Amino acid sequence: MGWLPYVVQSGDTLDKIATRHWISSSELQQANCLLKIGFLPGVIIYVPPAPTQTPVPTQTPLPCGRPYGWIVHIVQTGDTLYRLSLTYGISVVELQQANCMGSSTLLHVGQILYIPPWAARTPWPTASAAVTPTATPTNTPETSLPSDTPTEASTSTPMEPSTNTPTEPPAPTASDTPAEIPTETLTPTGP
Repeated sequence: MGWLPYVVQSGDTLDKIATRHWISSSELQQANCLLKIGFLPGVIIYVPPAPTQTPVPTQTPLPCGRPYGWIVHIVQTGDTLYRLSLTYGISVVELQQANCMGSSTLLHVGQILYIPPWAARTPWPTASAAVTPTATPTNTPETSLPSDTPTEASTSTPMEPSTNTPTEPPAPTASDTPAEIPTETLTPTGP
């Protein structure tokens, strides 16, 4: 049967020993031909071998390192494992495995990473490239060319824009004032 000898210890009971060995107390009593349930310390009884624990198969981790054909990528500002995984159509875990990172997601600018040689998707723009130009209206003063027609001057006093106080009108210059040019009228004279 393969049962092993066991020396009863102080405080042991048939139920405790049976529970430790995954059998019922009646099976233990019958196998040892015990007429009484109690026994004294130092008595030798036979118990089944301790159940062997079958190791639960665990997933063996794949060796980390650069997969065949993958290329070098120098980490730039704004790169994350998540963005690179989206760009190259692979998982973050695959990137971590290929670069022996364990479960770390920490990247440093200038760090060398191994990535697939293809870009499955268009890369995300970085923060510095995300500037959207907007049109800004500008006030362009209208310029008018001098005309030959004299204009009527306003008689009101102009106001200073920031203080709303009257200011002196600018003195006219020679180019602002129309000049009278004398003209000769020819009259026919007779013989």
